[in-house]
Amino acid sequence: MSRVGIRLLLSRLLADLPLEALEKHSRVFKTARKRYLGPVEDIAELAKRIDRDRVERARKMTLIEKFSAGAELFEQACEVTRAGIRGQHPAWDEDQVEAELVGRLEIDRKIEERLAR
Repeated sequence: MSRVGIRLLLSRLLADLPLEALEKHSRVFKTARKRYLGPVEDIAELAKRIDRDRVERARKMTLIEKFSAGAELFEQACEVTRAGIRGQHPAWDEDQVEAELVGRLEIDRKIEERLAR
């Protein structure tokens, strides 16, 4: 998934998802809250802090490290997406959540293909 695709996916989720839902279901956000100076109620401020930290770390990485970080970033985006799906459909089991994730990724792939033409 491209960087634009991941940002689009995250922005779709964060627009309607309460912070409590992210904290409950997302290992990524739990870690981020601890790492970025304790409780942060404003998601936009937390996102800015995370972005600045990632840019600093990326500048220090080798090319191989940057490529392997892409897989980790994708998994983090998927985890946030799963949290959003669970928030929207609390009665769904893990198979249903995963099927919805796959469907959303397919939509993103189709959008990317159209934009590339």
